[in-house]
Amino acid sequence: MYNLLDLDQNKEITMYISIIISQEFIFSYILLEERLRLKQIRLQKFYDELLSTKEKYNTAMIQNKNERINKNGISENALLYITVLEGKGLKSQNKDPDPYVVITTLGNKQMSTYRPDSLDPIWNEDFTLYLLFKISSISSKEEAVKIEVFDNDFSQGCIEMIMKDLCDQQKYEGWFSLVDVKGEPTHSQIRLRIQFIWSRYVYFHGKCEKVIENLNKLNEDIVEINKYLEMFNKPYGLILYAEILEILNKKVFDDQDDIVYSMPKFSKNISILISHSHIQNEKNEKFFSKFND
Repeated sequence: MYNLLDLDQNKEITMYISIIISQEFIFSYILLEERLRLKQIRLQKFYDELLSTKEKYNTAMIQNKNERINKNGISENALLYITVLEGKGLKSQNKDPDPYVVITTLGNKQMSTYRPDSLDPIWNEDFTLYLLFKISSISSKEEAVKIEVFDNDFSQGCIEMIMKDLCDQQKYEGWFSLVDVKGEPTHSQIRLRIQFIWSRYVYFHGKCEKVIENLNKLNEDIVEINKYLEMFNKPYGLILYAEILEILNKKVFDDQDDIVYSMPKFSKNISILISHSHIQNEKNEKFFSKFND
């Protein structure tokens, strides 16, 4: 602590500097401990939530462990989820636009509602297509989903998505340009959210693995936080500034932690005194700069 206050390393400490710096350093030190404890609480809460999520995925895996699959590994409960969100840039054949969407795949056909008087329609409609054993192979380019936009029964264009491009079972969302009957791109677009679940067991198994990976990383963070908190219970705690710098350099805190509590800045008097002391010790400069950034 003495070395921290002996800014120019001349073994002399003025009373004015020592009192002010000591007060602000102690205040920062106390806040640092409290922020660490708040971080510990948040991490532990998040860890418990992930554990609960992991149990849900494990339950879903057990429920689908004996799912029936065909020779190509496709479940009889294979599902295709599509959300038709909105369209833009549509062209109407008359003064009364009335766009709608038709989804077709493997004999399944579903249609959206009409959106009258709009060339930039908003649907926000969900569709679930039960594919059963109709899919012979997710690697076949012939197996695709066709999404076509109509206005007054006139095609505005369509898009086709190959099943094999969706076999990672992830959810995709974005704008897609429509192509006409000749395969030429148009200026019309449609925004979709789409997901192909060809095996529920594989899907939940993958989800569970990601949760376990996050739990392991989170546990490492909790162990590190606990290590620092234990230091506060030891003689001199974290008074050695090298240990404080270690916490700050490792970016233990994130933006969320700084919403309520933030390390205080030193007063202008302190900054002036420091600048006039001709600090030679590089470690002390780094230490105080951390609090003034």
